[in-house]
Amino acid sequence: CCYHDHETEDITITYKKILSYIKRNKLKACSDLNIISFINLYNSKKAHTYFKYMFICVEDEPSL
Repeated sequence: CCYHDHETEDITITYKKILSYIKRNKLKACSDLNIISFINLYNSKKAHTYFKYMFICVEDEPSL
């Protein structure tokens, strides 16, 4: 599973979206969340922006 988000000021929103995707698709996280930061920028308002790729291994949850 790889997730990319644009223009998100609060990174915790992105984390919640990843978790929601995993739950909605009945997946199970089977690794840590790995993050690759290519560029960390500051915009004209001196706000920190992210250019990151987030990876996590997932698998289907077994059916009962």
